Amino acid sequence: MFNQESRVLDPRKSQSIAFLLTTLDLTTDDVLQALRDGHYEALGVELLESLSRVAPSEEEESKLKSYSDDKLAPSERFLRELLNVPFVFKRVDALLFVATFDSKIEHLKQSFGVIQAACEELRNSRMLLKLIEVVLEIGTKSVNAHGFKLEALLDGGTTLLRSVVENIIESEGIKVLQVVRDLSLVLVDVKKTAEIDYGVLRSDVSKLYQGVQRVKEVLLLSDDEEQECGEFKGTVTKFLETAVKEAKKIETEDGSMLFAVKEITEIFHGDSAKEEAQLLRVFVIVRDFLSILDKACKEMEVN
Repeated sequence: MFNQESRVLDPRKSQSIAFLLTTLDLTTDDVLQALRDGHYEALGVELLESLSRVAPSEEEESKLKSYSDDKLAPSERFLRELLNVPFVFKRVDALLFVATFDSKIEHLKQSFGVIQAACEELRNSRMLLKLIEVVLEIGTKSVNAHGFKLEALLDGGTTLLRSVVENIIESEGIKVLQVVRDLSLVLVDVKKTAEIDYGVLRSDVSKLYQGVQRVKEVLLLSDDEEQECGEFKGTVTKFLETAVKEAKKIETEDGSMLFAVKEITEIFHGDSAKEEAQLLRVFVIVRDFLSILDKACKEMEVN
């Protein structure tokens, strides 16, 4: 059996490589050449991810280099072939980052765009501001406007909000009920932003910068292996020319997004400095408020 033949690698790692070899469309020589030349398109994201996961430990690498072919399982022989490529697993990680860079950039730009749009929705929602004013008048008379926190919108549940909507209907007319209900349809990006994990978003931004830096470090390594790294160096150099520019754009968009969120938080929620750890909380509160508001409107329609 394969597992009995394996002498060097952790069994799970050995099995992963064995499975990889059964699904691989390329020959070992094709893989080695693509890694030498930096042809990440030929390897593909899935293969690069698989290779990244099976990087040997220092002890495993030492044993692989010391054993003869007849003492190694097929998966181990494949791994030893990979080790003939200079700094092969740093290449793998660099090429994986290159291969996924565009999708990472697109994801961040979309996230920033949604958050910016959510800020505009809140800033321009006259009806939401009107509701807050009435909540202040009806439900939070003991709290002055300066000390108002957006959570107060949720404190009274549907009972308070029914009173709020009734108050607005008295001053604006029954047709305003539909306008109130349509808030959920209007504040679409607010609800999308409420679903964004800000901690994950910050981590994604940080990983982008770190990834660019690691690729730069691999490029420096290639300077010492000129004969083995000609095409690889050219591929990585060309990528970095674009990546550095894109990373700077992301830094600018990130800064604009943070400014917009802090500004809208100051307007709706008080001191934004106290909300650093939960910077998108204002959108979560508005989303929950819209849910309660919709329920209150439905109760009014039934009655």
